[in-house]
Amino acid sequence: MKTIFSKSISILLLLSLCLMRLSAQEAVKDIAENNNRFAFDLYCKVTQKETGNVFISPFSISTALAMTYAGANGNTAEEMGKTLHYAPNTEAFHNGFGAYLLKLGNNAKGNIDWRVANRLWGDRKYTFVKEFLELTAKSYNSPMQLMNFISDAENCRNTINQWVEKNTEGKIKNLIPQGGISSDTRLVLTNAVYFKADWLHPFKKEKTKPEPFTKADGSETKVPFMHITAHYAYTCNDSYQAIRLPYKGGKHSMIVILPKDNKKLTAIEKEMNSKAFAP
Repeated sequence: MKTIFSKSISILLLLSLCLMRLSAQEAVKDIAENNNRFAFDLYCKVTQKETGNVFISPFSISTALAMTYAGANGNTAEEMGKTLHYAPNTEAFHNGFGAYLLKLGNNAKGNIDWRVANRLWGDRKYTFVKEFLELTAKSYNSPMQLMNFISDAENCRNTINQWVEKNTEGKIKNLIPQGGISSDTRLVLTNAVYFKADWLHPFKKEKTKPEPFTKADGSETKVPFMHITAHYAYTCNDSYQAIRLPYKGGKHSMIVILPKDNKKLTAIEKEMNSKAFAP
């Protein structure tokens, strides 16, 4: 009886661990899918107002605001959840987001240079809720750094900008402009993302040459075109062609979309959504 009882406990523990692992995997999958939904929502909103080139990082926004979400409640939490496609504001959601960030980091190991740095900057004279600080430190690896916003706002701004510059290998400088932090500031959240990777199929520099590029308004300009012959994932429909260019390791890629009619770029952008580009 003792042996049978012991085996039964072992089986139950194994089943429990499997269920926990599946639950964590599902949470990571849901967060990734919902972040993609927000990304396309944001892209459509931005391109409705901007007529030139657009470069945005929805991932940074989702991550930074997820930390803010941890300290929200009532109507604020409800509106944030709806807009950003977050699950209910519970510890489980934030633990899941932490697992999602960890998954991204693990996928990058040995393949690409990928860094995500989160940080809370709080005024040392302001009292923050202990549970909020513990949750953001645990799930987002974002400890609170105490600052003197009230007495030395400009020096605090420089400190934060230097941190961002360091964590993006000097690519992002002066993130917070002069006057962006004042004696009224109590909390600043920052998220820095650094991505650098080699192509899985490297392009040869000597094959790059200037060629005509047609812009959305129909005008042409000459830009450097890279050339390569290789096997890539490709798809097309009546509106556009798309190709997936993988980076080293094959776990990350760039998707390039080419309209079949440059005058219909706006219409194509409206068609773009997370379902259309699901892996």
